[in-house]
Amino acid sequence: MPSVITYVCKKTDEGRMISEILHTPLSLYAGTIRALKNRNGILLNGIPVRVGTKVREKDRITLDMNKGEVLPDISGEEIPLEILYEDDSLLAINKPAGMVVHPTVFHQSGTLANALVGYWSKAQIQSGLHFVSRLDVGTSGIILIARNGYVQEHLRRQAQDGTFRKIYHGYVRNDLIPETSQEGHAGTITLPIQRKEGSIMEREVAPQGMPAVTHYKVLSVSAKLPVSKLEFRLETGRTHQIRVHCKYSHFPLVGDTLYGIQNNPADELPDLPCHLSHQALHAREVSFTHPISKEPLHLTAPYPPEWKAFEANL
Repeated sequence: MPSVITYVCKKTDEGRMISEILHTPLSLYAGTIRALKNRNGILLNGIPVRVGTKVREKDRITLDMNKGEVLPDISGEEIPLEILYEDDSLLAINKPAGMVVHPTVFHQSGTLANALVGYWSKAQIQSGLHFVSRLDVGTSGIILIARNGYVQEHLRRQAQDGTFRKIYHGYVRNDLIPETSQEGHAGTITLPIQRKEGSIMEREVAPQGMPAVTHYKVLSVSAKLPVSKLEFRLETGRTHQIRVHCKYSHFPLVGDTLYGIQNNPADELPDLPCHLSHQALHAREVSFTHPISKEPLHLTAPYPPEWKAFEANL
């Protein structure tokens, strides 16, 4: 499906400028309009035009959202990708735990961005690289990548108005909170989060922090270990939100070396034989409206292979 929006002018549009139509009824964002103007991505009856051009009834306005998009100047690498969905507008990847999303000072290669640049370069596909969401290095699951700024902004707006839904699954300790060992128990954590003073990575609950809301539900309970499988749904998207909320609520994620048992010495809980090198957290599902086709999409990411060995002990 091409990442193209087409609008046929109505009688009531006669004499209006294209800029007006881009705002209403097409409801394009100002940044998208600027990008299309700069890249000659606005066509009137197949010919690039300025936004001040006036239209007539039955004129056809075509907006090529990928026009002029380029990949970032980072090295492309041939790294296997588990693709869950792909079209000309966006890509959904099932990211493995342990993979960094963006190159950093300490991770110049092997990142998801390196893999995507390599994938699109090899296929000779013109595309931008716009991450709609990100995951911690130790979290697996769905990451959406928009191929142009319009799609990225449209999906972010859906996240803000609650029509973009993302579901996480994770395993937590249920030693301290009896309710978390009751299948079907549900609750909501409403606690503000901020960066921990003196740390560039760690977050903490603090009164002056940003609002954060996490809904959870107990899906299953282990018969052998003090562990429950939970579903998480976020109303907000703060850094480390699920991990911080679980720690503060005394049911930390299994395998979480930053917010887990090791950092809750007062709990005096023993480590589990989980054999996980990362937190047991997986971005399982996403549901949203496709920004171009306007069709509903629902995607599910298979669990990571290392969870199978862990679950065999439950």
